[in-house]
Amino acid sequence: QVGKTTLMRNLSRTLTAEGKYAALTTSLESFMEGGPETVMPQLLRKLSWESEYFLPAELQPPAVEKFTGDPLVVFQGYLSAWSAAIDRPLVLFLDEADSVTGPVLLSLLRQLRDGYTARPRPFPQSVALIGLEDVRDYKIQVRPDRETLG
Repeated sequence: QVGKTTLMRNLSRTLTAEGKYAALTTSLESFMEGGPETVMPQLLRKLSWESEYFLPAELQPPAVEKFTGDPLVVFQGYLSAWSAAIDRPLVLFLDEADSVTGPVLLSLLRQLRDGYTARPRPFPQSVALIGLEDVRDYKIQVRPDRETLG
C-alpha cells in the first residue's frame, strides 16, 4: 500500500472543486478477465457509476446505453461525447492500469491515442494511466505476438 489511489481520488476532488476541470479516478483492477468486447462496456458502466457518486450533475457523462457499438471504438466515442457534453476539460485517472494486459490494453491504448490525435475534436484534456508498472513494459509483452499499438 503506497496510497496512490487515495492521492488520486483527492486530486480528482480538488481539481473538480476548483471549477476548472471535471476529474475522475477509477480503478481498472476489476477488468483483468475477458476481451475488449466484454471489458469496454463494463468500463463505460463503471465510469458512469463512479461519476454519479463523485461528480456533480452538470458534469455527468452521457447515458451508457447510447454506446453499444464496436468495442474497439466505443471507449473513444464515450469519452468524446462526455467531453463535448460538459463545460470544462475532462481529466481521467485510470488507476491499477497495470492490471489490464493483452488485447484489452491494446484496445484501451489505441482508443486513447485515436481520440487524442483527433483533437481539437472533444476528448479528455488528460488521461493518466496509474499503476506500479510502466505501460511500456506491457507493450513488450504483446509485441512477441506481432501486435503493436498501431
